[in-house]
Amino acid sequence: KSGKRIPVPLSGALIQENNQDFIWSSVEDISDLKEAQHNLQRANDDLENRVLERTTELQTLQNNLKNILDLAPEAIITADSRLTIQSFNTGAERIFGFKEEEVLKQSIEVLMPKRLHETHRKHVEDFNKSKEIYRLMDNRQELTCLRKDGTEFPAAASVSKHDVDGAPVYTVMIQDVTARWQAAESLRLALAEAERASQAKTDFLATMSHELRTPLNAIIGFSETMASEYFGALGSDRYVEYAQDIKSSGQHLLNLINDILDLSVIESGKRHLEKEQLPLHEIIAECAPMVTEFTKQKEIVFTENISEKLPNIYADRRALKQILLNILINAAKFTPKNGEISLTATARNTDLAIEICDT
Repeated sequence: KSGKRIPVPLSGALIQENNQDFIWSSVEDISDLKEAQHNLQRANDDLENRVLERTTELQTLQNNLKNILDLAPEAIITADSRLTIQSFNTGAERIFGFKEEEVLKQSIEVLMPKRLHETHRKHVEDFNKSKEIYRLMDNRQELTCLRKDGTEFPAAASVSKHDVDGAPVYTVMIQDVTARWQAAESLRLALAEAERASQAKTDFLATMSHELRTPLNAIIGFSETMASEYFGALGSDRYVEYAQDIKSSGQHLLNLINDILDLSVIESGKRHLEKEQLPLHEIIAECAPMVTEFTKQKEIVFTENISEKLPNIYADRRALKQILLNILINAAKFTPKNGEISLTATARNTDLAIEICDT
């Protein structure tokens, strides 16, 4: 208070008095030092709080990431450069049957059959030499994994790599595709069975069609002979009518059998056309009587207008005849009673036209 200076053991100005050295500091210097110490302590406390907050945030992020990985249905596994397992999510536990603590620090090869270890190491070596950062592991061959109980299962997997302190760290994602594989196998077997059934159907149709056509041709031939009374009178007009009905029904059934036979031949891929020069007059003459049986029942007028100068046509006789019959019989089926159907064949220069019209 008097203003006299006194020596104190504090850092301050160094002065010399009466040949002795003293360290002096004013009362104001002490106050400044205390304030500086207080500020330093407050800054230190603030830094510690911020570190604690950041640590808590980081821990929360890590927990959230772990929860996300555990919710994933796939197995997500990380391994270091020596292929030692570093993390093993809940999906991996479910798929492989191991608990995380059982496989941590073990080689990832514990999750695959021993016969595949050498091949796996070659793939890892190749992956490390490449510039790729991820790869689909099941693209090159079927990937097989191993459960804790020793059972194997097909899997789809991808692997990625990134460097940590100059060493690669691998992240592997694995899916159990057993259900998908079983579905594909079931589909393959079903398709094979369907092909066998289709082939059996084709063989059956071809055989039965052939066996039916032979007696039908005989029935048609005999009924035609009877209807014409070639060997003498049948004794009653009703017998002639019945013979004509037998012929008509047999011919219609033969047409159906021919259609079935054609279908089976097409499915088997063995259709063969025997082409030859055919007189169109003759083909039309063979078709007209068959159509007449249908037109009579519905009182349909059927007319033919065939040019006298028709050239021969290069075609398969049965196929051409079947084409004409199909169209003519359809016309008879769908033409109303008392309607009209006409068949016209004309030739102009190099063009030949066969025209069928109906009401």
